[in-house]
Amino acid sequence: MHTYEHLGWRTPFVILPVSVHTALALGTGALALLLDPNDPGLLAALLLPGLAATIGACVLSAVAVCLWTHRACANGHALGVAGDWVSPTMSPAAAVGSYFIPFANLVRPYHALREIDSATLGEPSTDPTLGVWWGTWIVGNILANISFRMDAPGLGFVADLVHLVTAVTLVLTVRRMDAAQRRRDEALRLAKAPSTATFRDAPERKLAGSSAAG
Repeated sequence: MHTYEHLGWRTPFVILPVSVHTALALGTGALALLLDPNDPGLLAALLLPGLAATIGACVLSAVAVCLWTHRACANGHALGVAGDWVSPTMSPAAAVGSYFIPFANLVRPYHALREIDSATLGEPSTDPTLGVWWGTWIVGNILANISFRMDAPGLGFVADLVHLVTAVTLVLTVRRMDAAQRRRDEALRLAKAPSTATFRDAPERKLAGSSAAG
């Protein structure tokens, strides 16, 4: 059984570390371009602390996104069932796990968020921000990996700029979905739909408009 609970503190918990991580990544990337690579003392004094802080903020961001995704997916199940709309096909645990499964993590997290958005809205999600968020995340990671292997700080800074778009679209997405879930829950309660706090999962239903199998 999945129950609805406001995303609450989870949304700012995503926004703060993601914003800090993005700022630190851009700052350290700029330093890597400006500092003299032949002066290891200066590099160690300025760049290494920035890199350590960036890694810490990255880990905290990952934890925050996982917690947010788990609760948003559980809410998607509750809202989808109570609103007589298809629920996400993934469980909250599977939605979080999709970030960590090799190869599957190239597409499954995006699909999970798209399904959560659809269940929240009560109609197919069409927000392009989700696509921009995930597309820039993949492209930025590819560029960062090439930069690391080729020792090309200029390309690494380009990757950081791409990830700036990722961060902005992620912040917009979590804020929008937080507000949308609150509105959907309130609308269902006003319509006297089955309580999202207690409604049990219904059998899986197909998306509206999809053709019957076979």
